[in-house]
Amino acid sequence: MDGGEWKLKRSIIIVLSSLIVIVSVILFFSKSENLEVGGIWELSSSSDECFTRVRFFDNIPNVKGIVIDETEGNYTQVWFGTYSIKDDNISVTLEEPKADPFTMIGSKDGNHLNLQYNWKGKDSSCSYDIR
Repeated sequence: MDGGEWKLKRSIIIVLSSLIVIVSVILFFSKSENLEVGGIWELSSSSDECFTRVRFFDNIPNVKGIVIDETEGNYTQVWFGTYSIKDDNISVTLEEPKADPFTMIGSKDGNHLNLQYNWKGKDSSCSYDIR
């Protein structure tokens, strides 16, 4: 193998290695991140139809629990269920008492969580702060 062939092979190896690194970096940074909502969230501003407190529990293996407080006047209904997250969509299934499954669309900025959802036929846009 003479010097010209070696330089060509070395150049091809460098180009291929660079392409692999670039593709890996692009794939790593383009991977979507799921919203992280674990904790107790207290209502901070809202329409009238918002839940007063939402608690997301993700410390139980294979189960993500949710507890929702819905307050009307002096009465608070507490709902228990499970949730799953894909990107910024939170799929909620309430088991006790039983309710139709629904989806929350969330966005988070530090200790502030915005949730949009349709509950009992009414659209809600609600802001919560971590407790």
